[in-house]
This record gives sequence, structure tokens and C-alpha cells, in this order.
Amino acid sequence: CVTGVQTCALPISRRRAQLVDAGVAVADANLLDATLARDVVAAAKPECVIHLAGMSRVSLATGDEAFEANVTLTRRLLTALEHGGVGRLVFASSSMVYGPFEAGRAAESHPCRPMEPYGASKLAGEVLVGAWGRARAVETVIVRPTAVYGPGDFNGRVTAALLDQALAGRAMILCDGDRKSTRLNSSHTVISY
Repeated sequence: CVTGVQTCALPISRRRAQLVDAGVAVADANLLDATLARDVVAAAKPECVIHLAGMSRVSLATGDEAFEANVTLTRRLLTALEHGGVGRLVFASSSMVYGPFEAGRAAESHPCRPMEPYGASKLAGEVLVGAWGRARAVETVIVRPTAVYGPGDFNGRVTAALLDQALAGRAMILCDGDRKSTRLNSSHTVISY
């Protein structure tokens, strides 16, 4: 979504009606199409962009797909923003950039050592966004949410797992005790952006 104005550019979405009802002008756009991305950004003239586009399902991320969705797409957006006068860019990355945690939790200073293509592609996106922002004196913010769940959750991590357990008549267990990730409700994620 492009903030600062009432415009949103995203692929065709089941949320389209909700966005339109909220007064957001929606432009169906594949950001991999450089010309279309440039045209949408030029029409919107955003002051701030919150970049949420990309691949969000780790289990689907082969190397090529992850890098196209999370790096090439990000580069196309940055190119589209070149002459737009944007003052701030928020990039949604992932805690997967850390790889295995050295301690129980990862702090901002934790080393980034992704273990699979998805985490590596998100880290590459972070580097690209940071370099672009520094070169153009545009404020950039990187956020690394972990295990986001909520309405529309289809990734099988939280909501689907709990529903499967309930339908099978089993106790609903959110964590098996060995996992070291925090669950973050999507409403809290939105507030943090």
C-alpha cells in the first residue's frame, strides 16, 4: 500500500472490496512490471511507502521464486520510486533473516545467517532498500516480524494448525516447547508499521 495518499497498489486481492469501502483507490498492479509500477507510483505521488509485497510463505520459497518475489520486485519498486519524492520507505522483512538463534531470542544486533532461500532473499531486500535509501537521503525502516497470524492467515503455522487440532478433537497447542519464535497477531503488526 502507498500511504500518505488514498492509493494502494497490490495484486488482485480478496480484500479489494474492503479497501474500496474504506476509501482506498486500488490499482491492480504486478510490481514486476517496471512500467506499470512506475505509472502507479507516479499517479499516487506517495510521501511514505510501506512495502509489504513479496513472498510470505516460507514453505513455497524456492531460490528463484523467493529472489524474484522479494528482491527483483523490491528493486522494481525502488526504481519506480526514483523520481517520486518519497520521504520514507518501510520494508517488511522477516525474522527468518537471522537463521538459528544463538540465544532464546534474537535482538536487533543478532547476526543474520539465513538458512534457506526465503530468509536470504529477505536479507538481500533489506540490503537493497538500505543502500537505496542512503544514496537518496530517504529514511528507510526495516521491520522483521515473526510468525504473523490473524484474519486471512493461510500459511498453516498458527490459525490453520489450531483449527486442525480443534477439528480433530485434540488440545489446541500453540507451541510444542522446542520452538523459539514469538507469535504476533496481525493487528499488532499493523500498529507497529
